[in-house]
Amino acid sequence: MRITSDGNVGIGTTSPEAELSVVGDAYITGQLTAVGGIGLEGDLDMDSNVIINIGNPGTDFTADGLNLVGDLNVNSGKFTIASTTGDTYIVGDLSVDGCFGSIYQATSSSATNGNIGGYDDADAVCNSVVSGSHVCRVDEVLNSRSCGATIPSSGSYWLNSGSSDKESNDCSGWTSADAGELGAFWNFDANGGKSMMTVCSNSLSIACCK
Repeated sequence: MRITSDGNVGIGTTSPEAELSVVGDAYITGQLTAVGGIGLEGDLDMDSNVIINIGNPGTDFTADGLNLVGDLNVNSGKFTIASTTGDTYIVGDLSVDGCFGSIYQATSSSATNGNIGGYDDADAVCNSVVSGSHVCRVDEVLNSRSCGATIPSSGSYWLNSGSSDKESNDCSGWTSADAGELGAFWNFDANGGKSMMTVCSNSLSIACCK
């Protein structure tokens, strides 16, 4: 260990180039807090959860964006970035052994026709089942299947398709129980299931993702 005349501290080096220079591995059992940006020139390998809250100096991991030049490997656990300000850039590969993005969480306890009160009210139904969840989209169910998330082996549940087609427009944005309009649903089975359409007068529970 060396402390230079200008106040730089070197561990594993006699020529520290910053206020703290470490040549070798660092093992930290507590929280690492940086008020400012964090730059990584190399790979980041984690064997547990990675949670980065960006935007509140003094309480979050970093106050600026996340800039990573190299590979990011999350071997287990989750990778979460909650950003209120700043951008996230990864120049390199992002490898996640597990699910990345919103996946299936649960279904609503009761069935409803297509008149749920609108998109916000439909999401609120899911939020009451699993906090922070919303009505699943087709791509989120497909993501759940491909990443190995737990999904139902049977049952049919409403989901958002986002189609602009007049007859299949999420039951007019979940405001219509008209038998002349259509809404999307996922028909789960032992092989994962498939997306289908049904009339908005039918009653189904809602698939919720987060």
